[in-house]
Amino acid sequence: MATYSDNFNRADEAPIAGDWATSLGIGIRIEGNEVRGRLGSCASVVNAQTFNDTQSAQVTFASFGAPQEAGVIVRGDLSGNGYILYKQSGNLRLRKITAGSETSLTSTAATIVAGDTLRLEVSGTTLKAFVNSTQIGSDITDSTYSSGKVGVIFKETSTRIDNFTAEGLVAATAITDVDGDDTVVD
Repeated sequence: MATYSDNFNRADEAPIAGDWATSLGIGIRIEGNEVRGRLGSCASVVNAQTFNDTQSAQVTFASFGAPQEAGVIVRGDLSGNGYILYKQSGNLRLRKITAGSETSLTSTAATIVAGDTLRLEVSGTTLKAFVNSTQIGSDITDSTYSSGKVGVIFKETSTRIDNFTAEGLVAATAITDVDGDDTVVD
């Protein structure tokens, strides 16, 4: 399966551009080679690539600030729809988001510290949440979204994420890296 990654090692920018596009709020920003939220709920998705319906998104947490609300998106779009998995203080929340309005799919207690990874996988109607490659909670079934893009979501401005990786990129004969710092592997 083809993968996409971004280490965010480039000049500060708000909102993040290049391969990324704002999908909720005013988008996320790069600051000090990491990404963080801007104001209220905000999200950006990888818009320069096409992804299969079976996909995953993973981030590495660099640092946390209160209330520690940040995570990933799968099957997202530019209208603020998709599945989101995010850390909220001592909990891990899996939700579907429709035009910025959230519906809870599950919530579970989870300890996540700086350096840990958070990953959301979707295949068919099954969603799975992982922390450091260990599945957290049970498989969740939902059929609301069948395709879309991957990305990052923040609900506050102080938590920082470094290193984003996604699987499920549609392989193509020519893949263009818009801003020259991302990795695409087939």
